[in-house]
Amino acid sequence: MEFRLWIGLWSAFFCLVLVATDASFLVKYFTRFTEEGFSCLISFIFIYDAFKKMIKLAHHYPINSEYNMENITQYECLCMAPSILENESELIDDPVEDPSMWYLNYTGLAQNQSWSRLTKSECLMFKGELVGKACNYVPDITLMSFILFFGTYTTSMCLKKFKTSPFFPTTVRKLISDFAIILAILIFCGVDVFVGVDTPKLIVPSEFKPTSPNRGWFVPPFGGNPWWVYLASALPALLVTILIFMDQQITAVIVNRKEHNLK
Repeated sequence: MEFRLWIGLWSAFFCLVLVATDASFLVKYFTRFTEEGFSCLISFIFIYDAFKKMIKLAHHYPINSEYNMENITQYECLCMAPSILENESELIDDPVEDPSMWYLNYTGLAQNQSWSRLTKSECLMFKGELVGKACNYVPDITLMSFILFFGTYTTSMCLKKFKTSPFFPTTVRKLISDFAIILAILIFCGVDVFVGVDTPKLIVPSEFKPTSPNRGWFVPPFGGNPWWVYLASALPALLVTILIFMDQQITAVIVNRKEHNLK
């Protein structure tokens, strides 16, 4: 965190230098090729990141392609007591009466509690074992996420071209086209809620606090790294500054193109 702090301080200093020297005049040397190249880079980063998240999602929630309705009676998942004991003396003398309570409280489970009645999280917490074909079952989260993914994209592209359609007055068509992406997102958020599959959502914390419980709001600027790190952090700060400058300036040039007819 201290290293990141110094990168931020150096970057702020470099930005002040750019402002003081009126470096924005360099924008006049940007060609259309530079603008299109930068736009392509930004687009590629967003597209790559989107597909990367979807592939990662498919890895955690695989599609149930081997599901067979004929074998539905064989799909079950039971919580069983641990099969390997650290100390075999912890067996109950007469386990015949209730096999689900063969083991004593070495896992923290109450002696009068049945293993078969535990939830999945409780079973794993008490070091139990999940047995059965249905234990690895996950809802069709990946399939639903891909439907939302491509559905949002397709709908937004169709609505974007809606201004050239023969439906509705010109004002309505233009309004739908201008807000195509927002409308597509709202539509498929509604589809997600209506279907009810537990797709991943953005986790918003319930309170405003630092992300790590190991630190407070204030990051000490000295003491965590050798002295030369304070100088070496200027190099990554320079790269960050260049990125910020290029991003802000080229974005401004692209937005203010003549064909956009801004006033």
